[in-house]
Amino acid sequence: RFSDGQWLTEPSPKRVQYGMSQDNYGRLFYNSNSDQLRGDMVPSHYILKAGPTAKLPGLGVQAAKEQYVWPIRVNPGVNRGYESNTLRKDFTLEKFTAACGTSIYRGDALPSDCVGNAFLCEPAANVVRRNILREQDGIVFARNAYDKAEFLASTDELFRPVNTYTGPDGALYIVDMYRGIIQHRVFLTTYLRRQAESRGLDKATNYGRIYRVTHEAKKPAAKPQFSKASAAELINHLADGNGWRRDTAQRLLIERSDKTVVPALRKMATSHANHLARLHGLWTLEGLQKIDAPLLMHALNDRHSKVRAAAVRLVEPLLNVSSPPTNELRNRILTLAGDSTADVKIQVALTLGEIDADEASKTALQSLAQSRFSLVEDAANFSLKALEPKAVAAAPAGPKLAPEEMKRFEAGKANYEAVCLPCHQPHGLGQEGLAPPLVDSEWVSGSEGRLARILLNGLRGPIKVKGQTFELDMPALGILDDETLATVLTYIRNEWGHAFPPVSAGTVKKVRDETADRNDSWTEEELLKIP
Repeated sequence: RFSDGQWLTEPSPKRVQYGMSQDNYGRLFYNSNSDQLRGDMVPSHYILKAGPTAKLPGLGVQAAKEQYVWPIRVNPGVNRGYESNTLRKDFTLEKFTAACGTSIYRGDALPSDCVGNAFLCEPAANVVRRNILREQDGIVFARNAYDKAEFLASTDELFRPVNTYTGPDGALYIVDMYRGIIQHRVFLTTYLRRQAESRGLDKATNYGRIYRVTHEAKKPAAKPQFSKASAAELINHLADGNGWRRDTAQRLLIERSDKTVVPALRKMATSHANHLARLHGLWTLEGLQKIDAPLLMHALNDRHSKVRAAAVRLVEPLLNVSSPPTNELRNRILTLAGDSTADVKIQVALTLGEIDADEASKTALQSLAQSRFSLVEDAANFSLKALEPKAVAAAPAGPKLAPEEMKRFEAGKANYEAVCLPCHQPHGLGQEGLAPPLVDSEWVSGSEGRLARILLNGLRGPIKVKGQTFELDMPALGILDDETLATVLTYIRNEWGHAFPPVSAGTVKKVRDETADRNDSWTEEELLKIP
């Protein structure tokens, strides 16, 4: 964030490989390959106090449960296209495999029923999906806007949509790589190579384009001149119907750090008819460090639940300072624990875990932990646990390996960070909806032959790890040499407190030779038959 002329950073959970967006209330939405849409129902920074391995309720919620996709052309050029569960009988891709480029449409050049929809890309199927979002009890759910069809689909195999945006003119923009091969070289299987070469896909490069999507009954707005806009004009844009303009106006007002705008912003935050304008007014004042107790008290009593929830979050820096105004704010927060809406209750539960807790706060959290709203209950229990005294755990002992094996372990750490870390994370606990944990995994501690097969040929779900079922796929890493794969396996079997026998390059070579004719990824059922 930008504050007092400086950029400030803080750690944030790993979420996505490509493409992320926010809705009108700052909730982040993203996806990953076979998982078309997830979202953060709560601000992610609350996890920092609990530690990097904690799980924050409401983070990474799967908004779209169904993963079926509806192309209008055959899709043989996808990973594992030869498998019966990858393509339908008509040779179209059955489920998402390369989901990316999510954006929440916040413009005004499409019909009003598109506002707040999630648009996302599936370049392997040559389509763009439109999801209608619905919020219930603080959780957002998504469904396809069309029955067994897509917002945009192409018969051209080179149509590769990879990102979507709301533009300054209110239109929807779609970035098309228009390219033959989109697979990373590490994951380009023999099957995919043959597909590409047979149709000359390897020669189709440097043809990218950007599409602007509007509605025939709506004229896109003129190009804005924000760099030349006065402060008053920027403030007016905080109430614009286009979310891009609201966000940009807010950013520029904060970057300019012009404190003369404060009275106008306070008026907007407290009395504008549009609740989105009131929200932007509040957050712009926060960015200018001009939030105070009277303003927050007004916002805590706002008629719109999203404004009340934002005010609960904004009040946190003031609550640990004892004074009559802040005591009044604290009492109001405790009162809002009884708010009728889930979004306010969720924020109260998280905020009470951030401040110096007294008995009244703990009592409020215990009451929220009995809520009929599941996310409120989970958030309250998260905060109650965060308030407990922390025991300092001893760091895991380092691996007890011979010097030669220790070299392999260190090399494996570097290779893990280069290849495996984005999904399985530095702590080895994986990511919800993307990768299972490696820490204390029965697959890591078990058969070396199974592990080597997974790395060489990949894995497709479902697979059960530590009692939890994972549906997603792991790509093959057979392009890497035997020694590199052996170092990775040695590393994961001796990191995070593990102490399992290291794996040699000879073991990996033996498995590679035994499976030389295999082009398919492994299933759990097949692997369990291997000793």
